[in-house]
Amino acid sequence: MRFIAVLILLAVTMMACSDAKIKMFEKFKGGEVKPLDGEKIVPFEVYSGHVITVDALFNDRAVPVVLDTGGMTMIGNDVADSLSLELHETPQEGVSLAKVEHIRLGDVDVQNLKAAIMPFGKTFKFGNVQILGMVGSDYFRFFQTTFDYEKEEILFRNPAKLVAKNTDDLLLKMKIIPPYFPTVETTINGELKLDGLVDTGLNHAFVMPINQFETMPQSIKDRAINVKGFFAKWPYTDQTRNVLALLDEVRIGDLVLNDVPVIFADLPNMLNEGTLLIGKHFMDDYRTTLDFDNRQVLFEKAKPVEQSIRFSTGINIVISEDVMSVRGLWEGSPADIAGFVPDEEILSINGKGVDELTNRMIREWMDDPAVKSILIGHTVNGEPVEVTLEKVDLFE
Repeated sequence: MRFIAVLILLAVTMMACSDAKIKMFEKFKGGEVKPLDGEKIVPFEVYSGHVITVDALFNDRAVPVVLDTGGMTMIGNDVADSLSLELHETPQEGVSLAKVEHIRLGDVDVQNLKAAIMPFGKTFKFGNVQILGMVGSDYFRFFQTTFDYEKEEILFRNPAKLVAKNTDDLLLKMKIIPPYFPTVETTINGELKLDGLVDTGLNHAFVMPINQFETMPQSIKDRAINVKGFFAKWPYTDQTRNVLALLDEVRIGDLVLNDVPVIFADLPNMLNEGTLLIGKHFMDDYRTTLDFDNRQVLFEKAKPVEQSIRFSTGINIVISEDVMSVRGLWEGSPADIAGFVPDEEILSINGKGVDELTNRMIREWMDDPAVKSILIGHTVNGEPVEVTLEKVDLFE
């Protein structure tokens, strides 16, 4: 599950991108920075296999947050109260704005940025880890930022023109879709052009709007796999319907990917049907640099991870509030055939119980191509049972 910010009504209505609209929103959100005195490195931790977490300073209070280029900066009402922030109502019910004098990631300081104030903990669930806010692209837009998953760090620099150093690197033009979401042009099956949102909050490689599935060729629809439960779900979306389809081609700049598994899901309504989400399973193979000032995105080739949702046991397991349970199953997968059902409790994975596991450990086992099978314990007719699920190609 990816975590995307609830936007105020102004942001939702600004779907067509233009410099004038971006500048209007910059005035609305505010924010000031001083030039950095050199490169700054901010270490991060990865939770649940993909969620980037750090401790940020909001004024002088340390706040555990997620870093999400597909989201906006926000904190919970209780944090805002503890900082005695002055709240300003917005047209969106349940969301206020407040100017924060300093928001710091390490030595990187953005001043007087207006953060969204909302019931964060009730809206976004992070298992057993306490997360009190989010830092989004309205913060990153002031800098050149490089997200390095291999080293688990972000490099902040002053904006400057990017240059591809190797033939495997992808240097692309950035299009910003309001409010500040960074996108690159992508093409599906040689015809459908979409804004590929570079999204550090997304685990999967690619997710498309569920309505776009109806436009796919019948040959793709015939092989598509439906879900029981869900693999991709966002707050404030109406349906949990997911479909896994194998697309003939996904093109990102000069990079052409063939036979690409893509999840179709109900995306938040601030993203139009011309949006494709590009997440960690793609970015794991690159160091991703965003430069909003110069409207550039650079993907520098890194050590390949070679993950794919296509090769899977077909089960989505998550720990939340000290309970390990099934969130979703791909129909016809080994897990589905073995009789697992959504919402049932899982007793163990590879012999380890919920007290010995984290969501990151589960995701790494599920995603690691070297892992060929998973031993899962659950209850059948009141009796504990262990089942070995083999990873298979879901489309064969």
